[in-house]
Amino acid sequence: MSTRPPTRSRTDTVWFHVCATDLYTFLHASETRGKAAPDEAGVLGRFAGTMVHDRLAIYFNYTGAAHAICGAHLLRDLEAAGVRWNQGWALEMSTLLTETNRACHAAPAQGKKRLGKRALADFLCSYDALATAGLAANPEPVGRTRDYLERKSYNIAVALRDHRTEATRFAKDLSVPFTNNEAESSLRMAKPQDLRLLPR
Repeated sequence: MSTRPPTRSRTDTVWFHVCATDLYTFLHASETRGKAAPDEAGVLGRFAGTMVHDRLAIYFNYTGAAHAICGAHLLRDLEAAGVRWNQGWALEMSTLLTETNRACHAAPAQGKKRLGKRALADFLCSYDALATAGLAANPEPVGRTRDYLERKSYNIAVALRDHRTEATRFAKDLSVPFTNNEAESSLRMAKPQDLRLLPR
């Protein structure tokens, strides 16, 4: 899921919340981007598959579903983190995620249903090392609060640590896509709050 600016409807501001599968798209307009909107839409509370989203906190409240973090959003945040000095880990993490995604796409073409055990173990080991390096590269400043760029770097490092399971799910289960682009492409002209759903 990704966060987009609101759309104007007459004189009101509304958010479009989009849920999409390979076959169907569900669109809900709401005056809020908070949890009340998807609750009102009535889809996510009953969903028991895998949600692919941008790690907006409200989606993790739907505990009946599994969660996966959109890799495209991770790559954007890692790119933003990489503009600061001493953030080489962010570029390395981007490369790791991108190369692993390529391997996940190649596996079915080679008649495989999953990544090899060694390849998956190597990916997770490298992921953990880079997430740790990200935290080490972003210590708490002394005598002041973090500025904007420092927060960007620190927040993505924390997210990668705290949401390891969700950020790496695409590599453990090849039925889970790397991104939520299915939802985003379902309504390009609007500015949606979008979510990819994978039924069980």
